[in-house]
Amino acid sequence: MPPAVGDQSAVLFVVIVGVTLASVLAILVFRRIARLLLALVYRYWPSALPLFSSSESTKCYLRSTRALDNGRPEEAVEHALQLVEPGFSFNWLWVNCAVNALVNAGSYKEALALKARWSRDFLERARRRHPDGYLLVQVNLAEALYNLGRFRCGKRLLERITPECNERGSQLVRTGLIVQKAWLSVLMGDPVGALEQMVAVNERHLPRNYRAEVHFTRAAALRDVGRLQEAKTEALLGLKLSRRASSTRNALFILGSVAAEEGQPERAIELLEQGASHTYRAQGAEGLVLLGDQYRRVGRNPQSKQAYACAIARDPQGYAARWARRRLREEAASP
Repeated sequence: MPPAVGDQSAVLFVVIVGVTLASVLAILVFRRIARLLLALVYRYWPSALPLFSSSESTKCYLRSTRALDNGRPEEAVEHALQLVEPGFSFNWLWVNCAVNALVNAGSYKEALALKARWSRDFLERARRRHPDGYLLVQVNLAEALYNLGRFRCGKRLLERITPECNERGSQLVRTGLIVQKAWLSVLMGDPVGALEQMVAVNERHLPRNYRAEVHFTRAAALRDVGRLQEAKTEALLGLKLSRRASSTRNALFILGSVAAEEGQPERAIELLEQGASHTYRAQGAEGLVLLGDQYRRVGRNPQSKQAYACAIARDPQGYAARWARRRLREEAASP
């Protein structure tokens, strides 16, 4: 017996509803995969962005990251700040780009002030929608805090976001969190704790142009516990992996600091001078102060004053600029 008309209508209705729901679900899944793929491209393969988007925001992002990688921090800031202007839709990736550019340029206070562009309620809603982007920005803002010498504030920020990072953060965010905590431990005089933290780090979870910093963090901690040969090995590994101009410069400063700890002031001066003359000229007050100290150690006092003055000029907001000012006052007071 053929099915009744009513039964046929019911079957047709079920089929239509099923196909519609399946289509909607497929679209939602596709959009989610597309957003995830685009986010991964932004973080790990930015050179491929034009294949996915030709928007003005994407162009600004690319210009900023290229300038940053090539050691042109002022240009990077110029492009990055366009991303957080009202003309562009809000995106944590854009905010993170601006934070990175400002920190790389030594504009730590300006990086911390970025949040004033939006209301607290707006940022909280954005945080709930995209927690991973929010957490990545916080990890990088901690760097702005400790570069200002606000070590405890940076530590509190990282500790505050740790539970959320562990629960909702990507591998990139969790790895970045650990590396920042370890570097801060070195700055606060706990290199043993830093080495313990770094055991959990897998550098493959970071973008390739940031993996050198894993080795620099280990090198600094090893240097401060007196394991100088291992520190040198880690710094050289970091130098080999360096893809950003700032990373290459930082490798030279770290290698110079290891040579200073080895009691080789002339070798330290050679490496630190290479760092000081590198094309990337922002930040770095600590390395320049160390260069001044090594000059003093071998009796080259006029050059030590120049190094301290250079530290203040290049990284005026940095905590080590205060050391440089103090050294200059000491030089002025000495007979």
